[in-house]
Amino acid sequence: MGVIDVVYQNLEMQQRTRMTRQKDGFVWQSQLLKNTSAYALRRLPPEWAGALAGLPAFVCGAGPSLGVSAPYLAKVAAQGPVLAADSSLKALAKVGVGADFVVSVDAAKEPAPCLNGVPPPGRAVLAAISPPAWSSAIAPAQQFFVSGNQLTLDWMASVGIARTSVAVCENCGATAIEVARFLGCAPICLFGMDLALNASGPPTRHHADVDKAVYVNSGFDETQQFPKVPGNFSPEVPTHVLGDWRQLDGRLAKWPAGLVWVVTDRGARLANTTVMRPEDFALPSTGPEKSALLARLPGATAAPPEILMAVRGEYAQCSRLIRKCLPGVRASLSRGDIPTTAKQLLPLFTEGHTGMILGAFSLKLMPHLVPPLEEERKVWDALVAELDGLSEILAACGT
Repeated sequence: MGVIDVVYQNLEMQQRTRMTRQKDGFVWQSQLLKNTSAYALRRLPPEWAGALAGLPAFVCGAGPSLGVSAPYLAKVAAQGPVLAADSSLKALAKVGVGADFVVSVDAAKEPAPCLNGVPPPGRAVLAAISPPAWSSAIAPAQQFFVSGNQLTLDWMASVGIARTSVAVCENCGATAIEVARFLGCAPICLFGMDLALNASGPPTRHHADVDKAVYVNSGFDETQQFPKVPGNFSPEVPTHVLGDWRQLDGRLAKWPAGLVWVVTDRGARLANTTVMRPEDFALPSTGPEKSALLARLPGATAAPPEILMAVRGEYAQCSRLIRKCLPGVRASLSRGDIPTTAKQLLPLFTEGHTGMILGAFSLKLMPHLVPPLEEERKVWDALVAELDGLSEILAACGT
């Protein structure tokens, strides 16, 4: 890959990140604030490092090939932990496989479509931006939050709520791979991690049993031209997740040879992996007892109560600062005075802790506060309404 290609890929990734932030920044931030107590009290513990050494791991994505490979996983699932992306649970349940860990780190995936009609997962690995409904759907003792690339979590770490040893990656499946490696499992066997479209017939992203409601707002357009990447069993395959494939491919290239196996009949090729068709997949039956090792996994890491109380106090103060600022902002906006509106908002995000606490929303709003200014009134109305909504959430979380 040439220098120009690398530069282009970096620019493309930055542009995609900016667009996603504008679209989802408010949702990310509102859900993170609502999850503050859960994240502070139930983080994935460092003591999980190497705790399942000696066991293979079975990491399941929701790609089209899972319908073919899941029956072969069912034959060996008792030998090692099953780490399932949330959208893979129904295909696994269909062949009698329950998840020892479900991984759900996507802000848009509610638990109901994933959990309805499937055996309860043993543990849930969640992100701070996961829908708060996950905290109600899974017993508190079975929830384990992992850190992510969020400014608010950076601020929490600075006041004593340490980041976790495992962090959110591009998607649920990639995060599950990281958890499996942290647990010390080997080999790490991937099922349904296609990272590519099913090219026969209409472009298909997921296995046949996935609940379509999970992805109803994903914006997927099957009529578009998809980029091509190297395939496992064909020279090239179309992918709808080019950035995810690049990131995972780059990480796996640096891992020990032979650690990651890909069990599939299709999909995108990943560097430094051993690829095999499902009918050729086999594991030796010797190894530690899976249930005994899982039972010994320690519980979640909790922040000291006084630190959580301090965080709540900062939230309450942040809410008060926003409330104090909003009347003047609305008055300027009603006059159509956009420069003054921006000038009034800017100190909220450049002074004190407010900008860090508002995290993803700060990154969404900041580009609008410096020239060239957005002139469209409805854009500002929406941003101010979202800021008002976050102040209410902060006030509720600060009590």
